Amino acid sequence: MNSALRQRGQLIVAGIVLIVVVALMISTLGFLYVSNQSSSLLHNSSGRAYYAARSGVEFSSGQYFNGSACSSLNNSNVPVGNGTFTLAPTLFAPLAPTATTAALTAASTSIPVTSTAGYALHGRLLIDSELINYTSTTATTFDGLTRGVGGTTAAAHASVATVSQNVCFIRSSGTAGGATRIVEATLGAGTTTSPGALGTMGVDAMVVYAKGTAVTGAGFDRNIYYRLWDGSANAGLGDWGAEQTSTQQVSANSSPVFFTVQFARTRNEAIMGVLDGNRNLYVHVWNGISWSNPRGAGVALATASTNLARGIQVAYEYASDEALIVYQSTGNVSLPQYATWIGGVLTLAGNVATPYPISGSNGNQCGTDLATNAPPMHLWFRLAPRNVAASNDVLMMSMDCKQDLYGMRWTGAAWSDMGTTTRWDNTISNTNNREALDVAWQSDGSVAVFAYGDAANQSIRSRTWTAASSTLGALTASTTLATPGGYTAARFEWVRLYPGPSNNIVLMLQTANAGTNPSLESTTWASGTSTFNTAAPPLTGHDNGNAAATGVENAAVRGFDFVWEQQPKSSGKGWLLWGSRTATAGIYTRYFTSPATWGAASSVRDRTLLMQAGALSPSGRFVAGAYQATASANDDTESLTTTGGGTAWPNAATTLWVGATTVQQGERVFVVAREGARINTGASGTGVVSVLQTQEPP
Repeated sequence: MNSALRQRGQLIVAGIVLIVVVALMISTLGFLYVSNQSSSLLHNSSGRAYYAARSGVEFSSGQYFNGSACSSLNNSNVPVGNGTFTLAPTLFAPLAPTATTAALTAASTSIPVTSTAGYALHGRLLIDSELINYTSTTATTFDGLTRGVGGTTAAAHASVATVSQNVCFIRSSGTAGGATRIVEATLGAGTTTSPGALGTMGVDAMVVYAKGTAVTGAGFDRNIYYRLWDGSANAGLGDWGAEQTSTQQVSANSSPVFFTVQFARTRNEAIMGVLDGNRNLYVHVWNGISWSNPRGAGVALATASTNLARGIQVAYEYASDEALIVYQSTGNVSLPQYATWIGGVLTLAGNVATPYPISGSNGNQCGTDLATNAPPMHLWFRLAPRNVAASNDVLMMSMDCKQDLYGMRWTGAAWSDMGTTTRWDNTISNTNNREALDVAWQSDGSVAVFAYGDAANQSIRSRTWTAASSTLGALTASTTLATPGGYTAARFEWVRLYPGPSNNIVLMLQTANAGTNPSLESTTWASGTSTFNTAAPPLTGHDNGNAAATGVENAAVRGFDFVWEQQPKSSGKGWLLWGSRTATAGIYTRYFTSPATWGAASSVRDRTLLMQAGALSPSGRFVAGAYQATASANDDTESLTTTGGGTAWPNAATTLWVGATTVQQGERVFVVAREGARINTGASGTGVVSVLQTQEPP
């Protein structure tokens, strides 16, 4: 009996224990289910938060690359999808850059420096001409390096080399549900002082101009005047700063007649070529603060044979970012000369052995008035660096005073005739000897086109250079290039090529119509072919000079310019500007939308002899310099500006000089703007360099 009771008691206890165990199992399974559900929800929230954080980076990138200042990118709880992002920007542009404490090789994986204080936690640096990405820092090192980024080449660097930075550091916090994810980005090219919208080196644009009411003698002005673009002026839209005068002057009793200026791509540097009324050619270098003459103050590079043509051109090689300068000198007028600017040293390197023979005999061919009594001289040069990261190629077109045309290739070390040992043509332009030639690369850097006006056939002739196969195409006459209705067929006297963003090139043509006022026409080179087409857009007449007091202001000066939009949202669009005598005489503007649409012409300001235009990258703001005709009511040198996106040009301008513009020859105002970072990567020119680096913080 007692045994049975004990057994029943044990069963009751066992049952209770079993019930407790089962309850615990059910409770545990429920907890695990809830935990798994919570984990899944948190995982999904984390993914949405990361998406929101990345969206914040893309948003800030778009704002920054369209001209917004780094400090203005603060945003809080911006909704995106099922989450939000908050942005915290910091500009890193040390005014007193750090320096290396030991030499670096091209393969070094860490950069020892005096201090990393004031630099971004990760980002991009500039040492000499090399851009370097890094992922982390210590107090005295930059680590996790990727060498030779942004189209530059990994190289050795000496101890005590300057380490520069100019980046906008973005911390983007994305939230969704209860999850938060943080993504950090560095925007900008990582280069030196004076922040620009792309982290560029110094000012975004410069205008150089001359004064003086005579080329030589009474009324001369030896000074070179310039202004820098101030992006903070004009309620943040930007405008020209105060007038400054270079300490470098041209020769005595003379005024500047021609300018040409080019910015370096990776340094706060520019090179200017100047031709004065005494036919002296100068090279001046901008170091980000002031101009200097590497040959010594007042020392000319050479003496040209005329002051009626520029006689000098400058280009920076893409891979090395070193400068090539081609010019003409009375010391050897039958051949052009060239100089190089490498490592801060100007070297007069010798002759460019252009194809020979020149037309006619060696003597009695062109003097200072482009008439007789001197050997033939080269008048105009056009240079086109190949826009590919691994290339130092520069193509050149040249013409002499006897209408001889040449094409040459600079390989970065030597000149090549590209397989053609004779001149290309001997009837370019006409005896007026105007700049009826140009050369340009299509946007991916694979093919270049040479174009010029052929006086004998009153047509455009062209040929191509294919980089991959080193092939020079045959000369092709654009026989289908019909004259627009109402326009008189005539020789082309001014020719300019403008490489578009989509592998095509728009050509602006100015012609002198049978001795009357010049007309203005445009057409397009058909990418992948050797001709200029008339399809998209068709050959377009912009200003017809057939009747009296019509057409472009003056045939003796290039009175037009064209510039493409720099904003990504406006890619394939651009502005044409020219000085016209037609109807409401003044500066005419016309907007182009690729592939085939020209907007209506609109007139602003008054009669203008010379137009020079540029666009600031990436804000898209346009700047133009205008040298007025003597018939102008203002009779001054001025600059017009407008925002991008097709905004009309206002009928207002910044006066650069009050005049009087009695010197009606040359290029006495020159606008130069920094280009955006659209260099193509690799030897073949595929892809575009990214200026955006992102990572999640540790």
